[in-house]
Amino acid sequence: MNLWRMLMGLQEKLKTLAERAAEEKVVWSGRKSEWISAVGRLYDDIELWLKPWREQGYLTVARAPIPKSEEPLGDYDIDALEVCAGDETVVFEPFGRNVIGALGRIDVYRRGFKSDAQFLIRLANDEGEVRWELRKSKFSGPGIPFDKNCLERLLDELL
Repeated sequence: MNLWRMLMGLQEKLKTLAERAAEEKVVWSGRKSEWISAVGRLYDDIELWLKPWREQGYLTVARAPIPKSEEPLGDYDIDALEVCAGDETVVFEPFGRNVIGALGRIDVYRRGFKSDAQFLIRLANDEGEVRWELRKSKFSGPGIPFDKNCLERLLDELL
């Protein structure tokens, strides 16, 4: 009888673990989709802000999918963004959704100088409002709100 109870206890535990894993998979799938969409919206903003210079032929902007793998998000493709001016290229490369203290991070660097990357950090306040901030390093204090002016200063610095 004890063996039977133990096996039934194991069956219940296995069932509970399987149900919990299925629920978490749905949650993380939603977070992954939301992350990919948020990065896409940010790139839409960047392309809009750079439109005058693109129309004048001063720079080009292109997206290209890159593979990522994150626990527990799994494998996925997400776009990197490249801003090219002359022979110089600034790369916006998503690092990942799961970063400590944030809702995601994009590394921004001049091609060939990834070790000097700056970071776009996606944050949410207590009311759930989400914003992007630029940080000069992983450990720098509060960031600079990322907007058109911040983008222009960033490109001026990196190009």
